[in-house]
Order: sequence, then C-alpha cells, then structure tokens
Amino acid sequence: MTNEFINKLASILTEFKSSDIHDYPNFINKIRTEESNNLDQEQNNILQMLSGVFSFCLQPRQQYPFIPMMRWGNKQSMIPDDLTDENLLILRELTNEVLPPVLMARICDVVWVRNKDYKAAEKAILSYLEYAESPDIEHWFIAADYCRRAACIANELGKKSKYKKTVLERLTVLFERASTEDNQANSPFLPKALIEILIDECSAPDLAKLGDFCEALGDKLNGVWIKDEYYKLAARIFEKSGQLPERSRTYKKLGKSWEEDANLFYKPDGGDGMQISFRLKNAIEAYRDAGEKEKAELLIRKLQEANLLTISQMEKFEFKMDVTNLIRKAAEEMNQKVGIDAINAYAEIVKVPEFTHMRDQVKKQAQEYPLSHSMQSEVLTTEGNVSAQTEGGLSDDGPDLLHGLVTQYDINRKVAYAILDSSRQIILQDSAKQWKIALDEILSNHPMVLEDRINLFHQAITAGVEGDWVVFLHLIIPQLENSFRSIVANAGGKTTTLRQGIMQEIDMNQLLKEDKAGRKELANMLGDDVVWDLRFLLVEQGGPNLRNRVCHGLATSAELNSANAIYLLWLNLFILVTKKS
Repeated sequence: MTNEFINKLASILTEFKSSDIHDYPNFINKIRTEESNNLDQEQNNILQMLSGVFSFCLQPRQQYPFIPMMRWGNKQSMIPDDLTDENLLILRELTNEVLPPVLMARICDVVWVRNKDYKAAEKAILSYLEYAESPDIEHWFIAADYCRRAACIANELGKKSKYKKTVLERLTVLFERASTEDNQANSPFLPKALIEILIDECSAPDLAKLGDFCEALGDKLNGVWIKDEYYKLAARIFEKSGQLPERSRTYKKLGKSWEEDANLFYKPDGGDGMQISFRLKNAIEAYRDAGEKEKAELLIRKLQEANLLTISQMEKFEFKMDVTNLIRKAAEEMNQKVGIDAINAYAEIVKVPEFTHMRDQVKKQAQEYPLSHSMQSEVLTTEGNVSAQTEGGLSDDGPDLLHGLVTQYDINRKVAYAILDSSRQIILQDSAKQWKIALDEILSNHPMVLEDRINLFHQAITAGVEGDWVVFLHLIIPQLENSFRSIVANAGGKTTTLRQGIMQEIDMNQLLKEDKAGRKELANMLGDDVVWDLRFLLVEQGGPNLRNRVCHGLATSAELNSANAIYLLWLNLFILVTKKS
C-alpha cells in the first residue's frame, strides 16, 4: 500500500510543476485538507513529513545546511534531526521515483545529511545542477544557492570524488551562458555569484581571466550598486592571484563610481545628506583600499559636511512623561533638610540603575520590536563625525546591544534630571549655606579624594550645586579620573602602561571598560552598577561621552548645560555619601 501511495504521490508532485521548493508545503497541505476523508493515518503522516522537509530553509555553506522555516518562542518548525528512521526510509523510496529536480535535490540532500548516503549525495549534486541549468529559472539567487550546495556536497565526498570535476565543468558552462549579453541584462548578479562559487568551492584555475571579466562588467554595467559588487569581486580575485596593481586600479574605479553617484544627490538647497554621506563613505573606503590616501582625506571633509546636513534634516523624536508626582515626593524627602542631611537626602533621591535590569530591558525591546533592531544605524556628533555604529541584530556583546544600553541609560538620566534639578534648588534655599560646610566634612574624610585635591573637588561640586555647569564639568572630570587611578593603585591594580620605554598613565576610557586594566578594582569599591553608569555617561562613544568631549574641547554650550551635567553632579555626591570604604 505504501509503495502504491508513493508512486501516486510522486506523480502528483511532478504535475504541480513549481520551481520554488517553498510552494510545495502549501500544495501538500491542500491535498491533506481536500483528501482528508480518503487518507489513512500513515498516508497523512507521510504528507505531513514531506511538507516539513520542503519547508526547510537552505544555507548552502553551513555545516548544518537546513534550518527551520520558523521560530517562535522556544519552538521551531521541522529540521532534519526531527526525521525518524521510518521517515528516512520513505525519503529513500522517493529517490527512486521520477521527480522534478527541485524536489529530488531536496530529498536526496536531506538523506545525505542524515545518513551520509553517497548515492543520495551524488543524485543531489546532479539534481541541483539540473535545476540551475534550466532556462526558466525565476530567481537567480536560488540557482546560485543550489550551485553552491552542489559544490559543497562534492567537496564533502572527498578529494578523489569525480563529482568535483563534474561540478567545475558544469558550473563553468553555466557561467559562460550567464555571461552572454542577453542573460547579463536579465540576471546581472548571477555571473558574480557563479564566479564566487568557482573561487570558493571549486578552485577555479584561471583567476586572472575571471578578475578581468569582473572588472570589465563593472566598467560596462550601469548603477553604482552593481558596479560595487563586480569591482569588489575583481579586486578580491586580483589580490588572490597576486595582481596588486590591478587590485588598486579596480578599487580606484570603485571609489570614483561612488563619488560620482554622491554628486547626483547634491541640490541647490543642499541635497539629501543621508544619501550623500552613505556614498562618500563607500568612496573613501574604496580609495583607501586603492592606496589613494590623499583622495580619501579630501573626501572626509565633504563627508563631515554631508553628516551635518543629515543632522539638520532629521526630525526630532520626543516622548513625554509626567514626573510631577516624583518631583513632589522628592521635595517631601528634601523638605527642611539642611547641611549634611540635605546632601545625604539628595544623594539618595534617585537610584543608580541596575545593569542587569537595563540589559534585560534592551533585549526585551529587541524581541518585541525586532524590525527596529535589525537595521544598521550610526551615531553622529555635532561636528558631523560618526562616533558609533550598529550592524543590526542583537548579540550578548555586540555593538547593537551596546547602542541599546546607551539609549536606555540616556532615558534614565533624562527622567532623573527633573527630580535632581528641582531638589538641587531646594539645597540652594539654605541661606546659611550649611551644605558647603557639610561638603568640606565629606571631602576631608573620603578615601577617594586625595588630600591635595580636596579644594578642587570642593570648587567643582560647589559650582555644580550653584548651576555653573561649565566650571563644574571642566574641574570634576579630571579629578574623577585621577581619583579612579588612585583607587586602582591602592588596590594593587595596574595604572600605567610601558611601550617602547615610554610610560603613560591609564585614562578613564580604559578604567571604565570591562576586561581593561583597573576596571575590577574600581568596581570593587564603587560597585559594578556605578561603574556601568559612569561608563555610559563619560566614555561611551555612542553616548554623551562627556569625558572625551569636554577634555578635547568638543563639547558645545548645550552639552555643558544639559541633563547629563546635573546627573554627573548627583553621581559624584552619591559616591561620596554611600561609598566611603
């Protein structure tokens, strides 16, 4: 009964005639629905299994080439490891039937992956190639994936496998066909994909010829995007074959193409800053690869101007939060407190955010809004420089998680700002200024404040409480850096580097970064959460980066008189009040 059903099923699948493997699961499920009264349990299970096999997503170069079509929560759709021995026997039987190449390739490949059946592997190779050679292919990238998978299986069969030569010969013919004028117009990216497969998987013998071909196509084809693809591949081939002058020449052409395309976006009113800056960055990278450093440097100034134009064209994103009740509660905590009591109350009016909570919030948002976290992004400074980049896609230690944390900490500071500023005003209502006397006492007895720096700390914090943020920031940041080094040194940590006989003090950029010298000792005294908070305020390039922007003279008046300044004042007082040992 099973053999008869397999024969009938093969005939039905062949009649469907789709070149897309992912059309078949719906087709099979339709059969299951329409024929539900005529199918027994075994037949229904076979159809369900085949629907799952045809739903696998192919990753031709991976060790495990099939991944689930869908994942949701801790569940996923079928993968090859889910197939039972009985399922694999059914698939083996199907390999003896007459099936469209797209189905035969999938079934034989799955049997090869699970059972290392050499006959199945050989039939998978031939079926993948037969599919790719069809003149009626709708999507070039599917053909390219199938060609690569055929080459990968041939390599898995071993060096002596005759199919390595078979794949090389048939891909070479397919490449020559795809390279004709008419086929280039219909599928301009297919020749490039085939060349990459010939280089990566088949050890193509005539690299120089392939490099010349790619460069010539880059010269001929219109559109900077496709020129980019072919020029980069040509440069890669020239480098692989030791043709370095040709490599430089190709990158120079690529830089010129991106530069010319950027010029198309300039208008009398300035133009599209984002489009211009994107293209100029690609031009700069290409000119640098070509060894044209002077040309690249000339374009950097234009890139800064384009970035400034981009900033001017951006719409502000705002969100509102009612913090009236928080301000009222803070005022009640501060009410009638003066001197040391006022400073103590102010130091504990808000809380240092827990790093693990902030990290979990970022990951939760990435799960709830995956699209916003899948896109590449950049952080621009007021000078038009790119200070941080994200690639899209969250990892445990990648730039996207870091960028998410920068944003999360920034929101926390802005919420705290209203509470801290109103509470600071309450301190200033003390006409006798007893808080200054209390500040002397705190600074004189704190292990973080060296004796010869007490006066500097006092001047800085006094300026901050009185709202002179320019003086506060320019005084407090260097003193904090010196104190942090002192903490690390007293704990036996490393505070200097020695390179080529020259010794140099470690600065705050290293002291606040994980896995850097001094970070562990600093966290032992101040607490890990405080060190993270200091990092995202003072030295993280995608954030306020106060330490570097103030010390290098980059901070604008608006940056100096901001929520970040008052937050740093509070964080100083929090450390002085709560971290005394």
